[in-house]
Amino acid sequence: MNNQANNSRRKFIKTTGAVAGITVLPSTSVWGACNASGISGGSKVINVTCSVPEITGGWSPGTWKKLTKSSACNSHSKAIKKIKKIFGSHHSSSTLNSYVKGMAHFLSTTQVTFGDGSTVEQISFNIAEVFDKDDTGDSKMDLAAMYLNIYFGLADWDKILNSSAELLVEDFWGSMCVEHGLENKMSSPRWSKPLDSALSTEIGNQYWSDSSSGIASGDTSKIPVGITSLNC
Repeated sequence: MNNQANNSRRKFIKTTGAVAGITVLPSTSVWGACNASGISGGSKVINVTCSVPEITGGWSPGTWKKLTKSSACNSHSKAIKKIKKIFGSHHSSSTLNSYVKGMAHFLSTTQVTFGDGSTVEQISFNIAEVFDKDDTGDSKMDLAAMYLNIYFGLADWDKILNSSAELLVEDFWGSMCVEHGLENKMSSPRWSKPLDSALSTEIGNQYWSDSSSGIASGDTSKIPVGITSLNC
């Protein structure tokens, strides 16, 4: 995509709002460009602006689940192993312990929202509640793992099309909604969320591999510090 097309795409992006523990990711980049291109008129650029972004690398929901509060409290040694797996094994024991506590706190206090609720259907969930199966359906586990892989720098993607993790996630959700709408002959301006099976298949096939040796260590600077207890 050339710079002119990329800039045209970006001008539809609203500001991403982020407050402590809440990440709001309005899906505006992709559907905005599709809408402006005249999707109902069969615009030829739809295959460029509405294609699901390619993301490689990252850990599965099962790996991230070990770092939720309930799992970490019940099996602290397994949580330590998962921290080593995701963020590297070169840290001291005290540092690893603090990472487990900080990650458990992060997962339990982070609410993620995909979609603006107007043009793209919205889905919102607490990450720990999803991994602990208190909140199920809509492939939330897969979405939560994908979000964490991107947020903590375990995934790789085209930085030219999506310069930040926030834009990448909104691009993914918007593209999936548009793709679902086109396949089911739905129309804008409101794109419905894709089927659970479609989300699960798309993410599982493309976005992680626990056995891959190519997954880099995550960014520990994003784990909250100063957490002294899991409060089990």
